[in-house]
Amino acid sequence: MTATLPLSSIKRISPLNPRRGIEDVAQLAATFAVVGLKQNLIVWPTPGQPGEYEVLDGGRRWRALTQLAAEGGPAPRNLRDFDAIPVEIHEGDEVSARLVALAVSTTSRPLHPVDEYEAFSELVDAGMRLADVAKVFHVTEKIVRQRLALASLAPRVREMWRKGEMSREAAEAYTIAPLEAQEALLDDWAARAPHKLDDAFAIRAALRGDAMVASEPVAKFLTAGPERLEAYLEAGGRVLDDLFAERPGLRDPRIAIRVANDLLRKEAERVAAAEGWGFGVARGDNIVFGVGPAPAFSDDEDERLNKIDDALEEEGADYAALNEEREDIFAAATLRAFSLDERSRAGVEVWLNSEGLICFSRGVALPDEAASAPGGDRPESPPGESGHKLALADEHAEADDVPKPLGDPGKQLRAVIDAGATAALRDAVRQRPDIAMMLAVAALGCQYGVYGASLRPVQSHEPEDNELLKRIRPLNFGDALAACAEASTCDLTVAFAHIVAAGIETQGVGFDAIGVLFRNVAARGGDVTGALSRAVDRRAFFEGAEKERTLRVIGALVGPAEAGRVKGWKKDKLAEYAATLSKEQGHLPPPFSNWMAFPTRPGALEEAIYSDREAPLAEAMRDAIDTDEGKAARPARNAKKQADPFDAKIAEACSAYPALGQFLRSQVHFGNEALDAGRLKASELYEAYSSFAQANKSRQAALREFGEVIAAIGVEKKRFKTGVHYLNIALRDPQPAMQGAVA
Repeated sequence: MTATLPLSSIKRISPLNPRRGIEDVAQLAATFAVVGLKQNLIVWPTPGQPGEYEVLDGGRRWRALTQLAAEGGPAPRNLRDFDAIPVEIHEGDEVSARLVALAVSTTSRPLHPVDEYEAFSELVDAGMRLADVAKVFHVTEKIVRQRLALASLAPRVREMWRKGEMSREAAEAYTIAPLEAQEALLDDWAARAPHKLDDAFAIRAALRGDAMVASEPVAKFLTAGPERLEAYLEAGGRVLDDLFAERPGLRDPRIAIRVANDLLRKEAERVAAAEGWGFGVARGDNIVFGVGPAPAFSDDEDERLNKIDDALEEEGADYAALNEEREDIFAAATLRAFSLDERSRAGVEVWLNSEGLICFSRGVALPDEAASAPGGDRPESPPGESGHKLALADEHAEADDVPKPLGDPGKQLRAVIDAGATAALRDAVRQRPDIAMMLAVAALGCQYGVYGASLRPVQSHEPEDNELLKRIRPLNFGDALAACAEASTCDLTVAFAHIVAAGIETQGVGFDAIGVLFRNVAARGGDVTGALSRAVDRRAFFEGAEKERTLRVIGALVGPAEAGRVKGWKKDKLAEYAATLSKEQGHLPPPFSNWMAFPTRPGALEEAIYSDREAPLAEAMRDAIDTDEGKAARPARNAKKQADPFDAKIAEACSAYPALGQFLRSQVHFGNEALDAGRLKASELYEAYSSFAQANKSRQAALREFGEVIAAIGVEKKRFKTGVHYLNIALRDPQPAMQGAVA
């Protein structure tokens, strides 16, 4: 029963109340003058004492009220005086009273973060220090700062969060951008993509732009210490503040990459000087190295390395310390394998692992020796494990450079290269009608020398997914012409891009000429890197390549010691291993890596036209026209969704954990969808699932059960130097979809 009672009638904290602390309540009493009494006390009649009550819940509040009254202070802001304290009176026996006291002490609902923000801000505005606010509410100062950061949250977001229309993770994601950017994104997505309003991954991706997120290796490396971060700031870099992330992101990835590379090079030179190596470089210096002799580990070292591998799989492992110990073991073994004279002719390469920790490859061959090694036409520079690559290409290359020929790769390898190049060019052109127009105008407008693209009728063996082309393919010219006359300009534009793409074929075209095609597709902002990553069959490439070339790639990716260890393997096993490494690290061998290095001309993306984003180009343009004319946008056409082979496996494996099934379907890419991602650390996947389950208040699978589910749906797990990873799996981090031009 809700009622009001004089404070003088509430005599004590009930012995039934499990919370009977005696901590100081002076700060809490002071807050009553600012924010008032926010929650009623729960009381019940004191047995044998008519007219007297005792507190079942709210002991600290009662003690603060009593202290205020004893000192003659004012009543809380929302109360008239101390004679009308709002309470809930429990009417029942001692057993029921005990149950009530126990229940509220163990299941009391905390304030909503938005309510905390309002309460904290009122106290701070009234002059209370952050430390005192934290003490009153029994939270850390960091929590107080995080709640106060919600002042930078659009009021609309705060209200949606309070009402339960938005998750905590999504609301916190909005805080990384100014209010104007938040409001613009809310308006945009409310109109065309309302499902994204509560997607934390999509929100952060949209608002951070090109910024380097805190989880990327280079960002982890630069923010791990004040001196590194200061070097980045002195170089003109800016920080992406995010109170809800452990570390800040970096707004200027190019500066971050350059500074990180400089710091790594200095570390390599320091180690080289201390250990007697001939040179020290960073992996981002874009230099190719030969393979040195493999170090021989002692029995004790080998046993310890195995124990480190096991320890890295455990939760709470000190990853930095274990990584440092592993590096020390590799260093000792490598130094034993090289005499001082041999060291003077070799060097040290430094690189970052996925945790942003420094790793060393000792004993790499001198650059001039590596350049003359078999197949050494261009440096192989793996981009590492970061979404932002360290020195992918020579930024000072002349504009008319083309990839140097691979030489005569042989029929088998040449067929693999042609298949990858053709598929990648077709993919990039299909996505971009403006690039298709570039090729068509050049091919039809010039007088001679056309290669790689045919505008004659093409009998493509690929399945056609363009509706207009499906309709006209079986028709004669007259009927096809009539169908095209009725089609919209937008539909014709998309079909045109598909036709030009189908006419691309690199077989019989020289590598220099193929490079010209890729260079000009890249110049207009075509997705050359993504298209090549999706198209190239890495295993087929290494099966067709010389063994020495494959070993050089392995040496460049994971160090000469590992290349020396596997050099006795059979070619098919070696090819599979090299392909896995290449895929995991986002690496492609030459000539593909050379074709990925071409720059985009300034302003090219401002004119970009995309065939397919969230909706087809034609549909998006029609909706834009409707909007301009004041008409309601047409409903989106139902897309035919192909059955996902993982859906049935997820449904079966997750029967006991529905939330895990929902997480895997909505937040994770599998198989071909994850080709660009390569691998995902097992601990990162489980952390993402834990956050998802907590946000949805769902039953959470333990780590062991989680691993069993992932194995049951067919995801491969493998141990690497950086820990245990799942292969061909990636967390979704969608970029904001734009239609038409992209700025």
